[in-house]
Amino acid sequence: MSEYQNFDDYNDNNDDNEYNALSGKKITVGKIIKKTLLYSLRISAFLVIAILLWRIFSGEPPKNMKELIFTEATAQSITENPDSFIAYHYIHEDNLTPDGKFAVSHVYYIPSEKQVQVTVRYNNSTIKKLVQEYSLSEEPAFEPFIFTLTDGLGNTYTEYKYISGKRNMYNYRKLVFDGVDFSSLIIEEPAFNATDEEVEAFEEIAKDKYIVLNVYYKNDVLLSKPYGSLSVFDYSYYREPLDMSKYTKKSQTVTPGLSEHTEYTVKEEPAETTEN
Repeated sequence: MSEYQNFDDYNDNNDDNEYNALSGKKITVGKIIKKTLLYSLRISAFLVIAILLWRIFSGEPPKNMKELIFTEATAQSITENPDSFIAYHYIHEDNLTPDGKFAVSHVYYIPSEKQVQVTVRYNNSTIKKLVQEYSLSEEPAFEPFIFTLTDGLGNTYTEYKYISGKRNMYNYRKLVFDGVDFSSLIIEEPAFNATDEEVEAFEEIAKDKYIVLNVYYKNDVLLSKPYGSLSVFDYSYYREPLDMSKYTKKSQTVTPGLSEHTEYTVKEEPAETTEN
């Protein structure tokens, strides 16, 4: 047998154990599959994290949707009495309609003006759903939604001003309602050692202490049947005073872009609704 007979065995194309001259290690099919899977998993994990981060940051409201709005009344009030001007932030989780069409955040209340400010968010897909549900030929060219506030005491607030914002797929409206009295809706929770009777009495009182934001399609405003409803306030909301230092450093002016709501017609309630 010649000493060169097996010379080409090193480069045999059918050999599963090829030699890597650079690393000095054999490259096997198993190693290739393992490395491929490992790097594929790493790339997939990176892409998932990147998408999640993008969704988180793209869902963050624009700056003007998070800040306090100033109307003529509040701008004058804070300019004249900067030390006594107070605004509260009411915080609550899961402010989202069950169908996911709308969300609310940054609920502010200014006691001196009895003013409520609410940021509403809706996705571009919400408009597409609106087109489908109302069999529209195209997306509305006008402001599509109307908003009202209702409380558990039977009050409805229909007058508001707003500013608009947009970030990526999300549309924002910062709403300002005047003349809303929170004082009659705020109650203290019972003590930790309250009796069953005291807790029962509290629950009976608390069931009417709430405010809801109602959303309507502009051409279909039937007050008893909103397109969407979201909680804006109830007794369980955590309240904290806003840091007003950044607003009181100089005289405030009316927030730019503040507009009156779109004109609309309220439909007459059906007989069965009014009877109830």
